[in-house]
Amino acid sequence: MDILKHLYSQKSEHTDGLNQEEREAILDLLLFAVYADNHLSLAEDRIIKNEVERLQWESGTSIDYYVDEATGSARAALSSETREAQFLESIQTRLKSPEARNRALSLLSKLFYSDGETREERNFAQKIRQLLA
Repeated sequence: MDILKHLYSQKSEHTDGLNQEEREAILDLLLFAVYADNHLSLAEDRIIKNEVERLQWESGTSIDYYVDEATGSARAALSSETREAQFLESIQTRLKSPEARNRALSLLSKLFYSDGETREERNFAQKIRQLLA
């Protein structure tokens, strides 16, 4: 019985404070941001990989599979303004808590600063700040 308490307490100590829907929305946002400026960098890739490692993934789908599918969705969202608006609205809807929104914005800034923020990235970050306000 003590081992169960120990295992349970370890899990709660490492919680990321997000629900699964919010975790997925944050990943979607980061992946979208990587492709939105048409500049992929190793530094940005590292930020996403580090975040993936920190997430307490609670889905029947593996996180690697989710990232692969979400990458395709993010790239498809860039094909038209309508699809982009729908994609960003979906992210906005799923980031319900102020903590999740703050974490998303913080990670977005970290992502952009990782390889030197461009004007396109600044404009995109401003758009997301307004969206999540």
